[in-house]
Amino acid sequence: MDNSVDVLVECRALIDEVDRELISCLAKRFQLSKTIGSIKRGADVRVHQPDRAKEVEERYVNLGSSQGIQRNFVIDLFHLIHEESCRIQTVEE
Repeated sequence: MDNSVDVLVECRALIDEVDRELISCLAKRFQLSKTIGSIKRGADVRVHQPDRAKEVEERYVNLGSSQGIQRNFVIDLFHLIHEESCRIQTVEE
């Protein structure tokens, strides 16, 4: 097998590993969202808190920027994660 093909196979295997880690991290984050939703319901706190959302979005942008990731991509990613987190927080146990 050609060396470049070997490198390609190796890189793809590493990407698969990173993808598994990403999904695992998201699952942990969403489990925390579930806990937060329960706490918010018990304390009669609104699920969506715009100031907190803006703070987290800014942190995403800064973290992404420090890693060379495009701002628009990071913002889109934040919105997807935030939307799912809010949905999870509204689900009754």
